[in-house]
Amino acid sequence: MTIHEFGKENQEVMVMLHPLGVQWEVFEYVIPALEERFHLVIPALPGMDPDQPDSTFTSVEEIARELGKWLKDHGYENVACMYGCSMGGAIVTRMLADAQIVPKHMIIDGGITPYQLPKVITYLIAIRDWNWESMPVQKYCEGCFRKKSIVRKILPM
Repeated sequence: MTIHEFGKENQEVMVMLHPLGVQWEVFEYVIPALEERFHLVIPALPGMDPDQPDSTFTSVEEIARELGKWLKDHGYENVACMYGCSMGGAIVTRMLADAQIVPKHMIIDGGITPYQLPKVITYLIAIRDWNWESMPVQKYCEGCFRKKSIVRKILPM
């Protein structure tokens, strides 16, 4: 896991964790504004690290442990803010649950949590979610809306 730092001259530390499926550069548009006030710590998570292309994703728990250790080893125990989006939010949540690093502020943007279901069921949920995302919403929902008389009155189709 490569750690990228910006605005090192600033006292307040902000940790930013990207979602699954994108690289740390997803923050490239906000870095210039935030580095003026904060010391930004942005890890490139395993499996999505362009500097370590052979790295593989391990688990939210493992990444949370590694990042917490890195922050403590580098003296960043007083974090002003932790931001995590999707899987990044899950990592922030795990770090809070483990009380490794307790920031003054945290933003958990759509933090995911694992299903407490058998793995086969989670695959079916993933397929359903993928199908929902890949279909035009209007076409998918059209049949559902027509069955609901109240919705038909509100949203005539």
